[in-house]
Amino acid sequence: IMTTGVIGPTSLLLLTIPLLAAPLSLRESPCRLSGTPSIASRVRVRAAEGWFAKLTQGNAMSTRRVQAKNELISAMKLRQGAENRKKVEKAIDDLVRNTESQRSCRQVVKDGVWKLLWSSPSSASNPFSTPDRILGGLTYQIIKSPRAANVVWWGGENDEKAPQLFGGAAIAKVASDRTLLTVDSFALRIPGLPDITLFNVTKQLALKVQDKPGGGERELSRNTDVLRTLYNDGSLRISRGEENEIIYVHKLDDAPPPGVATVFPEL
Repeated sequence: IMTTGVIGPTSLLLLTIPLLAAPLSLRESPCRLSGTPSIASRVRVRAAEGWFAKLTQGNAMSTRRVQAKNELISAMKLRQGAENRKKVEKAIDDLVRNTESQRSCRQVVKDGVWKLLWSSPSSASNPFSTPDRILGGLTYQIIKSPRAANVVWWGGENDEKAPQLFGGAAIAKVASDRTLLTVDSFALRIPGLPDITLFNVTKQLALKVQDKPGGGERELSRNTDVLRTLYNDGSLRISRGEENEIIYVHKLDDAPPPGVATVFPEL
């Protein structure tokens, strides 16, 4: 629409609206050649490139973590044996190494019932069993700070009562990734019978395990150690005893056997 005459205030306002709505770079330099990007444009491009690089790197790290975790879980389902133990140890090394800088994989250990999936002593001692079995039973670690208990459960998933080997302990955090564990009770519990105390016996006799390379035997500390958390994403946890050097792999169990769950309130 063509107009003639003097341009009034209203006309000036209408003329400036397209300019105000234009990008900042055009308002700053309306005569800039279209082929020459402004400083602001270059900054935005570099910021986008940096964000994309971090996103790509994060996705790669996440992929490696998931792959290493899946390999570990698969290897732990194999029967006990020297070769299968090597597969698990390699998967543990890969998972720990690929998550060193990820805070989400170094979470503080929370209270709850943790089921043992694998440990150094149970990795190659019985070729007819899987690593989650100790003395033929499933093992659970119940944590209720400042107390904890290890329970070997000889019952089914729905049993409220069953024979169990119970070890109570005091726990104290000594660093962000280290916990001092001191075993102070050990008993065999059989439904309908008084507890059979075993702690006085085990306190006098050091525990021996056959987990050295080549099947060699070594003696462990009687009742105390510092456990270091190597990996913990909230559902899977890997820890190692600093003195006895035993490696444990636990998973958080939201639905443990009823007889195991009853241990939690008594701690």
